Amino acid sequence: MKRPMILLPFFLAISIMCTSLLAQDAKMPKKLSLHQLAASPKIDGVITAGEWEQATKIDEFTLWFASKVGGTPKQSTRVYLGQTGDGLYIAFECQQKDPSKLAVIHKKHDANFWKEDSVEVYLDPGRSMRDYFQFALNAGGARRDTRNGDPEWNGDWKSAVKVHDDNWVAELFIPFSSLALHQNVGETWGVNFCRNDMQYGRSQWVTMEHDWHRPEAFGTLRGIKIDDKRMAELATATDVATQAADKTDNVDLSCIEVANDDLQANYVRIDKFGRTVIKQPGKKEKLFFPIGLFNARFNDDATFKQLTKVGFNTMQSYNWTIWDNDKRQRFADLALANDVMIVASLKDYTIPWSGWTPKRPHNPNNMYPDDIKNMAKRISEQKEHPAILTWYIADEPESHSNERCKPKKALECYKIVKKVDPTRPVTIAFTGTYGLPMFYKSYDVAMMDIYPFPDRTQKNFGVVSWYFFDAAKRLRNLPGKKPFWAVLQAYNKKYFQRDLWGDKSKTAKDYERLFPLYPEMRLMTFQALIADAKGILYYEYPQLSKPDNAAMARDLFKVVRELKNLTPVLLSEKRTSARIIAGGKDITGLWIKSKGQWYLLAANAAIENRRACIALPPGIAEPLEMDELTPTQSDKAEKVEITVKQNRLNIEFKPMAVHVIRIK
Repeated sequence: MKRPMILLPFFLAISIMCTSLLAQDAKMPKKLSLHQLAASPKIDGVITAGEWEQATKIDEFTLWFASKVGGTPKQSTRVYLGQTGDGLYIAFECQQKDPSKLAVIHKKHDANFWKEDSVEVYLDPGRSMRDYFQFALNAGGARRDTRNGDPEWNGDWKSAVKVHDDNWVAELFIPFSSLALHQNVGETWGVNFCRNDMQYGRSQWVTMEHDWHRPEAFGTLRGIKIDDKRMAELATATDVATQAADKTDNVDLSCIEVANDDLQANYVRIDKFGRTVIKQPGKKEKLFFPIGLFNARFNDDATFKQLTKVGFNTMQSYNWTIWDNDKRQRFADLALANDVMIVASLKDYTIPWSGWTPKRPHNPNNMYPDDIKNMAKRISEQKEHPAILTWYIADEPESHSNERCKPKKALECYKIVKKVDPTRPVTIAFTGTYGLPMFYKSYDVAMMDIYPFPDRTQKNFGVVSWYFFDAAKRLRNLPGKKPFWAVLQAYNKKYFQRDLWGDKSKTAKDYERLFPLYPEMRLMTFQALIADAKGILYYEYPQLSKPDNAAMARDLFKVVRELKNLTPVLLSEKRTSARIIAGGKDITGLWIKSKGQWYLLAANAAIENRRACIALPPGIAEPLEMDELTPTQSDKAEKVEITVKQNRLNIEFKPMAVHVIRIK
């Protein structure tokens, strides 16, 4: 562990660069003023002369990922927007030079239209930045509506689509009565308009990065007018509907018998800072930072010892629901003997794997009665084991339009688990952050998985930072402010080539390698930590034992050793996001105070050098004594150029670099 070179002179050029980059990064949110319509347009898929004359008109659409494919769409889109006392009227006029090339796949309600020609409207009444609605139409007239990304919600709205010689038109009427409005909804709403053009690319009015379901980034719509009497009627209807919906959350658990256990000797809880606290019989409570592996299929002491020596302390096993009770007991006993905690999988009761028995039609809405009893029995058999960390009840349920597990089924499973074992948290893994509000009643800890290498990281790893920061923000805005654990890629896509979806123009042979090594795994790990992940797990164990993945296993173990050494710091409650004054959005950082010392975790998501300007946390006075923490004690400290002045650190980052700096 060596101190980096500290250069006290402060270059004027850096200050100028800070100001310039800050100005470039500032983006003004888009705004609209809504116009009142004297008469209601006819919803027929035809823009009739004079019908939309009073409407607000929007035609400033930008291609999605504009920095990658260029800003202006080749086929124009115009939106007409207006209101009457009853609701909103919206029309899309989509230029289509050759209507024969329109891609229409689905005809059924609530299908995903993002791979076919379609339009989408997003509305956030009152600009809550949390509760929003999506209305979508494909060029064939099929409809999709969701609330907070959940297609189980169905609204009462009208629509029509018609294809013309050189365009296609979609018209919508969305009644205020369908939007669950409350008394204080106000005149300012969030809104966005999107088009999926399968010939020339997707475009949006407000361009989003990565995920379109982000109400905090919607544009602003002003001028919604609803008279007081009508508003009171709408608010009353909303209250009645909410009470009715709450009753549907009730689950009949009368078939489950629960033993009266001692709940004080053996439990796991999440504290107010999102940290995991474990209490085992005969021991005091202790803070715990999970460092784990997914899909642990082994059941021998030698493998446990090898992995715990590296620094792993948590194992997730899909086999938990497949093994008999003796194998589960042996796995749990070996884990306990090696100070390892278990993420016990119950997910096959909600999303069965292909070999699950008995064979029967999959029900995404409810659990089968015998599955309820069998799951309760499995939990009862092992719930008193001190090695059980959490119950894992669903794997990416938000994907595939909830066709595998709908929120109602997940909530049913959650309530069953909590009745049988109220002493441990419940986890669900998500691949899309939009699933967090959809299922928020059904988990205590969210597991956020992202496997972006190599197809989604060719230009930078910004998608990883965005993903985890978006998850953290969504969780902060939800009741309970639940924590997340990151699940990161440690597998070779050679064996999962269906996962190479980031760049459709490339196949597996176009990439130098299909698995991450030390620079990528370390970067993704610290990107998650900087976004405030309260645990880190890697997917998956079986590939680490394959000979052609030996380099990946070796490099992962090095990252895990560093995590183990940093654990006391990562468990500290005192932390604050680092203010990045310059360096662009590729630089992220987190300050953590532990035992009187500040630690900076900082990462560069770019694959080129970056010079960053980072503000010191309040209360630190110059001169400073700093050192760069190395990944392991055997590593040599990298020579890092750092200058300090005016309460700022100026750091030279190499491509994909991570720095852990301690200020004494």
